[in-house]
Amino acid sequence: MEISKEKNFKKLNRILTKEIFLLLPIRMVIMNLMVINKKFYKLITEEKWFKILKNQNFDEILCDSKFNVSKIKQMQNIFTGIGESETTSFEISLYIILKKLINENKLIINFDLYSDDVEKTKYIEDIISLTNIQELDISKNYLGDYQNMIIFLQNGLKKNNSIRNLNLDTNKLGNIEFDFDLFQINTSIQQLNLSNNLIGMKFLNIINLSEALKINISIQELDLSKNYLNENEVNMMYLSEALQNNNFIKQLNLSNNSLGDNHCHMMYLSEAFLINNTIQQLNLSNNYLGKHVINLTYLSELLKVNNSIKHLDLSDNNLGEHANNIINLSEALQINSSIQHLNLGNNKLGINKFNMVYFMKLLQNSASIETLNLRNNYIGDDEINMFNLAKGLESNTSIRILDLSKNDVGKDEKNMKYICDAISKNTCLQKLNLRDNYLKKDCCLLDHLKNELHINFDI
Repeated sequence: MEISKEKNFKKLNRILTKEIFLLLPIRMVIMNLMVINKKFYKLITEEKWFKILKNQNFDEILCDSKFNVSKIKQMQNIFTGIGESETTSFEISLYIILKKLINENKLIINFDLYSDDVEKTKYIEDIISLTNIQELDISKNYLGDYQNMIIFLQNGLKKNNSIRNLNLDTNKLGNIEFDFDLFQINTSIQQLNLSNNLIGMKFLNIINLSEALKINISIQELDLSKNYLNENEVNMMYLSEALQNNNFIKQLNLSNNSLGDNHCHMMYLSEAFLINNTIQQLNLSNNYLGKHVINLTYLSELLKVNNSIKHLDLSDNNLGEHANNIINLSEALQINSSIQHLNLGNNKLGINKFNMVYFMKLLQNSASIETLNLRNNYIGDDEINMFNLAKGLESNTSIRILDLSKNDVGKDEKNMKYICDAISKNTCLQKLNLRDNYLKKDCCLLDHLKNELHINFDI
């Protein structure tokens, strides 16, 4: 019996050796596991292995450089089908993929590494530290609930020098004292997603992260959205200090942090951007900035001085609730010469007719804004709003893309007349979005837009 098994193993070994390179990792894992796992050695020498491994087209599973949870499950099913437990099949599958990763270059990895079995997570450190991964997505795994997993992750990241894009979204990192110092050591990560991690719940996390950002020279895109940065007043103070000392971050996402609840948050942010001149994209959406006029006062101060921000997202902030918000913003943007893309969607601009008066002045005097998003602002509810908007568009010389979707433009025919008159005089607008405006299909002005005005538009 033993002679037969040994013969079978030699036969299997020859099959694997003759196969293409992609099967080499399989041979390697078999050789490794048979030494440490007698049960596996027993399984490997059974006849059914030959049929499965010889006929299985692993090319379909390991044919490219993208690996995700579906591929692990595919391989798990194969090994479970020949008698292995779910736990062992996971280890075998992950080990095979690890061996392939080690032997490949410029790889993209997209793993779902969630596990409540610490024995499985030991491969996280190996995968991160021993391979040439460029993109690592381990989002939505709640790693903060498993201290051992965090240790393996941190150790791997400290050793890795190839990852460019790291996604740690939704991992409860704020529940523990995450070692943000690793971002002082790692110099390869350029895109870092820390969204939805409760980081602001413990100010020590913000302190450690801020200290790391002061030293880090590689991160260019940083996502800190949904992190309860408003929970402690000093959170933004430390983050402001980091931004004043960092000259490498170009894109910063601070959305969904309720920064408008306390004006001190915007004060510290304003201080940062009075000095920082490298960040080009700033996302402040959904922060309740319209709640207090002083928030827009601080924002306006930084916009008057800063000349690096090109993309500014202020959507979902209820700015229209106070006319003074629009006055401050309009005055600042007439002075600012760097912002090219402005998102003011869902800000209730149309609920106060004075808002659009000051907005008209902005359109008439701004020469830098090329893309303007005014989606869902109730502008069409009052024809005076549309009249003022149209007057601003008539003489504007910079806006090429305008989004007026979901503004009840079709509520009054005069609205469409104002738009048509403005566009006929405007010389730069190239695309207009009028979707979800209840426009009548038989509207003659709509035909005028389609046939005579040389712009692309969505309806």
